[in-house]
Amino acid sequence: MAELLFRIANDRQARHWYFYGGVPACWEDYVRTACSHAAVTVIDEQWTPYIGELEKDFHGNVVVIDADEAGKTVYDRYASRAHEGSLLIVLDIHDNKQALRRWRNMRDDKRSGITFDLYYCGLIFFDHRLIKQDYIVNF
Repeated sequence: MAELLFRIANDRQARHWYFYGGVPACWEDYVRTACSHAAVTVIDEQWTPYIGELEKDFHGNVVVIDADEAGKTVYDRYASRAHEGSLLIVLDIHDNKQALRRWRNMRDDKRSGITFDLYYCGLIFFDHRLIKQDYIVNF
């Protein structure tokens, strides 16, 4: 997963990365190595104070969430304000039936664009200039 984040950070050159929930510390290092100017914020369970900061500037942001109920709440807030450069990474989408159901709801939501199911995570792009498609990548 860290290598995927490195590649995404290198490609997107996002100004800010938000990690909702606990993540391995090395993930931050991979993102910062690939994109040295990126600010990385790790937000624990008390994420509600950060919602306002996130909503102020979606341009150039990448948000990483879990496929749990809190992640669904963040998705709803993020998707309603996302733009063509926004990217949402959803972790553990196949952990259990509820997580898979939440992922499918996010994927099928009209606000999302192209999605990738990588089994261990899902990628949601919000560029509506492209035709909405859902990809399942098998390794």
